[in-house]
Amino acid sequence: MRPAAPDAWIDDSRTKVGYELPFTRLFYRYAAPRPIGEIDKDISLTQKRILTLLGEIAP
Repeated sequence: MRPAAPDAWIDDSRTKVGYELPFTRLFYRYAAPRPIGEIDKDISLTQKRILTLLGEIAP
């Protein structure tokens, strides 16, 4: 079979076998982060819970 263009060529060093699927571009959906006040509140509650649990283990 002859190529469509007589001066066509292939650079074998740049050819790839298989497919590349850009999962981020295809499947990623942006979700805005929670407000900083809500995150800070969760951190404070978690710290209090940890300190309570540690108090139960080592009084």
